[in-house]
Amino acid sequence: MGNGMLSQEEIDALLSGSLDDDSPLEEDSTPEEEIISVLEKDAIGELANISMGTAATTLSQLVGKRVEITTPKVDLATVRQIVDDYPVPYLLVDVRYKRGIKGSNMLVLSREDGSVIVDLMMGGTGTNRTTSLSEIQISGISEAMNQMMGSAATSMSTVFSSVIDITPPTVIQSDNVEDSELFEILSSMDEPLVRIQFRMVIEGVLDSILLQVMPIDFAKEMVQNLLGPMSRSQGGNEGAASQEIQKTEIKAKET
Repeated sequence: MGNGMLSQEEIDALLSGSLDDDSPLEEDSTPEEEIISVLEKDAIGELANISMGTAATTLSQLVGKRVEITTPKVDLATVRQIVDDYPVPYLLVDVRYKRGIKGSNMLVLSREDGSVIVDLMMGGTGTNRTTSLSEIQISGISEAMNQMMGSAATSMSTVFSSVIDITPPTVIQSDNVEDSELFEILSSMDEPLVRIQFRMVIEGVLDSILLQVMPIDFAKEMVQNLLGPMSRSQGGNEGAASQEIQKTEIKAKET
């Protein structure tokens, strides 16, 4: 990723390879399907798809280029897996909800990707790439993430028919994963964590991976808010729940 663009092979490896759904979380760990059902994963993916689709539109307006954030891949991962599978110098964006739902989730993007976004916001070409970010650049990234996640919260408000609001996101960068605030914050969460992987493409400039990470209890709470009683059982309700997910997507697109 020397030029800031992931090769197709690198993207395929991140989206499958070591992150394949069939691979166990840890040796002797509880099977993933016993922790989170297929229905719950589908619902989480749909909520993430709607939220990040809105965030992509907001980012597009900020950088003046078309932005695509592709359909997410949802799985479970430990803190160790997350930092091992995403070893590039990163930024952690801590997003906390203050109204409508309780909890927090985190976005993880490469530091170089963050520098591209800020450069475009400041009228640059996106070629001024760096992994050493100044306070001004961090401030710019914070503002971009605040607007992106604010718009994502608005789309969730439509889905849940309830006002969802966030506090201004906190952006954290660190060179040493083991001693970083990222590791400390993620380690404080109950494992396993829900990991949602997106492919983020900024027209002609960037093709990379964006991660969203959240505690499983928080993810299940969002599913419960979306599906209600249907989320407690699959069986005969699975078809009805799938229809409800589709209705949710249509509802969000209409607003």
